Amino acid sequence: MSELHFTAGYTFGEHSEYTILRSTPLNKDTKNTFAEVYLAVKTKTRKKFAVKILKPSIIKKFDRVTDDFQIEIKLLMELNHRYVIKIEDFGTLADKDGMPSFYLLTEYIPHGNILSSEYSFPQLINFTLQVCEGLTFLHKNKVIHRDIKPDNILIHESKLVKIVDFGIAKFYAEMLNEGDLVSSVIGAPAYAAPEQMGKSMPITPQVDVYSLGKTLYTMITKKVPVAGVQIKSLPDKYMHYPYSNFLLEVLKKSTEVDPARRYEDINSLKTDLNGLYRIAKRYKKRQWKKGVPVTGRFIKSAAVLLLIFLIGSAGYVKRTEFVKLYQKFKSVKFVKTDEDKYEDTLRKGMELFSLGVSEYNHSSKLLEKAVKLNPDDPRPYPCLGRIYDEMGKLKDSIISWEIAVRL
Repeated sequence: MSELHFTAGYTFGEHSEYTILRSTPLNKDTKNTFAEVYLAVKTKTRKKFAVKILKPSIIKKFDRVTDDFQIEIKLLMELNHRYVIKIEDFGTLADKDGMPSFYLLTEYIPHGNILSSEYSFPQLINFTLQVCEGLTFLHKNKVIHRDIKPDNILIHESKLVKIVDFGIAKFYAEMLNEGDLVSSVIGAPAYAAPEQMGKSMPITPQVDVYSLGKTLYTMITKKVPVAGVQIKSLPDKYMHYPYSNFLLEVLKKSTEVDPARRYEDINSLKTDLNGLYRIAKRYKKRQWKKGVPVTGRFIKSAAVLLLIFLIGSAGYVKRTEFVKLYQKFKSVKFVKTDEDKYEDTLRKGMELFSLGVSEYNHSSKLLEKAVKLNPDDPRPYPCLGRIYDEMGKLKDSIISWEIAVRL
């Protein structure tokens, strides 16, 4: 049940420049969170934002004042990374009872979190590698996220991740020679490291390693892991791939209960994930190269046998002519594979692109379709970058070139 109550049209901000568009929070589970998220718009530019409003009860429970949060958020606003959500603004407002609360305004990502759509295994590993880069950046800037979970990994329309929710981020104690600068609220129990559940061990960047390992498990299996327990197995249906054992070893090491046995940092985890990604990509290519699916191969074999029988029984076709006819018939593809569909779409899109600006609109539609069929192939992205630049879509152009370089 929502603790905060805002009607559509409610304005806020230092100069009342923002307006809440809907009275219903974007986050479905508001009971078990420390904040509620609403969709807002900036009046002048009509640009949409996500506004996270801290529950007054949280501030009261941990005896915090909004001034404390503002000091911390000013530091967080200086962080700028392509895989980390950008904090645009912050400030204070009052709830219906007049109790002061605090809001954060961030870029709005409408496509949902990592579990909102189906992705291939290589793409999931690609996303995880992006999260690793974002976390490496945060750790270098003395910030530990402490709440990595599927809900906090959003997917941009161009297949880029955005790490969100720094409401419980912890600055390193040595940064200001203080203890925990942000309240002791911990992340979701299923994804929180054991050292977050008690006070016997210090909080280090390894808690993010643990949480990311648990999150990867959920991304692949769609199952919520057991809280505080190392992942030691995968469901049977995920154990028949060539990379399954390697994946399981990565999950085991990243979710070790004892930090001394866990990956020492995000970069160590990233090294193994890169190896896993290469294996998964090779396996995917081998699957594509098998050609026609089993049903298609069966139909084709039956047709070839029927042709042999009919021609053989006719008895009037010369052997050389029969061999030519058989070879020609054998080369026919009765069922197109996913690779065939992808390659056809990509080829048509690039052919239209080569015809010049007049065909850019049609070309972009085909290339965008190709990207959806196989987002891990770098070939369409430079063309899309050029097309978007010509169309004046500078942001999309930059993203396309970034993906092309990364792949």
